[in-house]
Amino acid sequence: MRLAPLALTLAVSVGLVSPVSAQDQLETVSGQTYEGKVLSDDGNSVKFQTEEGMTLTLPHKNLTPLSQYMLRRANVGSDAASQQALAEWCVKHALYKEAQRHYQLALAADPGKSKQINASIAQARTDAGNELLQRAKTLQQRNRPEDARQVLSTIVQELPGEPAATEASTMLAADTAKRKSSALQRAAPATKNDTPANGVPTRQNGEAFSAEAQKTFAPVVKLYHSILDNTQKGLSESNQSRSIKAFQQGLADGDKARQMLQQMRSSGSENSESTEATSLLNSKIESATVNCTIQLANAYMLRTSYNQAADVVKASMAVYPQNTQLNQTMDRVTSASSSDNVGGGWVIRRGNIPRAR
Repeated sequence: MRLAPLALTLAVSVGLVSPVSAQDQLETVSGQTYEGKVLSDDGNSVKFQTEEGMTLTLPHKNLTPLSQYMLRRANVGSDAASQQALAEWCVKHALYKEAQRHYQLALAADPGKSKQINASIAQARTDAGNELLQRAKTLQQRNRPEDARQVLSTIVQELPGEPAATEASTMLAADTAKRKSSALQRAAPATKNDTPANGVPTRQNGEAFSAEAQKTFAPVVKLYHSILDNTQKGLSESNQSRSIKAFQQGLADGDKARQMLQQMRSSGSENSESTEATSLLNSKIESATVNCTIQLANAYMLRTSYNQAADVVKASMAVYPQNTQLNQTMDRVTSASSSDNVGGGWVIRRGNIPRAR
């Protein structure tokens, strides 16, 4: 979904971000977490007292970017230049939500420097798009297609007009085509293709699904394809209303597909082959429906329609209550609705964008 870029000037009235609190938490790149209190920080290393009373000296370079950010934030000046510098540091370390916040504060501190700040924002958007695109490619290489899909969707929805968005759209289209071609095919290891060379869907034991089974489940497969197509259409649609309508149609097709599979199970005519096909398609329909739900929720959030976003996610959670992605999305919607701070031409507002670790 391509949205018109937000205006690059903004008048906001907000206070500075709170400094590091008396009860601090720092995390190292090796995964160690320390809780206690920052005693001093010279910009290169921090002296830290743990809850147990131990005093440690931790070099900044050994801390995670988020921990480094917390330390920098505590000491940053309130002037526009200092806020802009911290925003640029955040972009360099892929802390996009934090960057957005400090660009806002820079604009609020000195609107007279909006031209300079907006130029930095424009470059930040391009840099973010390029970083996220590379992240998505790495995730694909590591056989994490759902995570890659989420990152690519972030680029397309939240950084429209950036060069990376064009390639992200192409990658999403290729991903959709691949998923459609392997509807009755189990996911293969990262070193193998999802679809056999002869194009015939195979079962878990390596045997091909019979022609009869393929014919029986063809209507469900068609609906599965429609979910994927409508999700892709929603992401590429230039009109926001048509984009939302496409996502809604995808979810409606997901409901139909689930009902159709339920009717097949209720008929009592299942055998081992049909049971396997039903289980496989249920899994793929869940994945496609959840992805479509998340994109629709994102579309609503981008226009600050948080109640609608929450309703969409709740409806899918009623069907898939244990789905981790849906639960994370609901947390994100709740958080965004209570702290909406879009502005400064910076629109990446998703939390927990998958990282290539």
